[in-house]
Amino acid sequence: MVLALSCNTRPYTPPPDYVPLTEKTESFLEETATNQQKEISQNTITEELTKIEVKTYFDSLSSEYKAMLETISWAEYTLEPCVEGISPYQVLVAGKVVEDKHNRYGGKFEKCPGNYFVGFADHPRIKVKWHPRARPSTAAGKYQWMETTYDKLQMLQVCGPNKDENCGLFKDITPDSQDQACVFVVRNQNGVTQKMLEKAIHDGNFKPVWKKLARTWASLPYYDWRGRAVGYYRRQRNARSFVALKEKYMEKYEFYKSNHE
Repeated sequence: MVLALSCNTRPYTPPPDYVPLTEKTESFLEETATNQQKEISQNTITEELTKIEVKTYFDSLSSEYKAMLETISWAEYTLEPCVEGISPYQVLVAGKVVEDKHNRYGGKFEKCPGNYFVGFADHPRIKVKWHPRARPSTAAGKYQWMETTYDKLQMLQVCGPNKDENCGLFKDITPDSQDQACVFVVRNQNGVTQKMLEKAIHDGNFKPVWKKLARTWASLPYYDWRGRAVGYYRRQRNARSFVALKEKYMEKYEFYKSNHE
C-alpha cells in the first residue's frame, strides 16, 4: 500500500519593504558604498591611534636624567619588578608588614624579597619592619619615598618667581608624580644639574654626584677625606659601590642615548 502525503504549503510572500536588487535605486547603492567606506576609514583611524604611545613625564627627560633616575632605582632595589604585572613604582621596602591602615598592601613578590602596594591615589602609608627590633619604614615606590618626605614635598611652597608658590609635587603617587618629584629632589634640592651630569660622564667621575644625593638616598655612597665610600648616615651599611653605580649609570645612559638618536 502506498500512502500519498499531501502538503498544503502557502506560497512565499516577501516582506513589504523588500526590493529586488535589480530594482534598487542608484542612490541606495551609492549610500551603501559610502557607509562601507566610512567604516573602513574609521577602522583605519582607530588602528593608527592605537599605535601612538602616550608620552609620560619620564619621556620628556634628557638621557642624562633618565639614566640617573634608573640608577637611583637600581640602587634602591626597585629597578627590576619581580612579578609580572607589578610595576617598580609599586614596590614596598622588604620586610614584614606591621601596619596597613588604608588596606593598600598588595602582597609579596614571588621570585625575590619584598612587598608591593596597590592604588596610586596617595602614599600607601604602610609600615614595614626588616627586623623585629628595627624601626618601621614607610618607604614605597620606585625611589622608596618615605611617608614624611612625601607629605613635605606635597606641601612645598618654594616654587614660582617669588619662591612662594606650591610646587605641585605629589598630587598622587602615580609614576609621573614619582618621576617628577625625583627630578625635583635631584636637581633643585641636591643641585645635580644637567651640566654636572655631563661633566661626570665626560670625566668618568660620579663621586661628586653620589655625595650630593647620598643625603637623600641611603643606598648611594658618601665619601670621606680619603675618598673611600662610606654611608652618609651613621651605621649605614647598604650603600652601593662607586664602581657598580658608575657601570649601571653608563649602561642606562648609553641605552637611552641610542634610543633617543
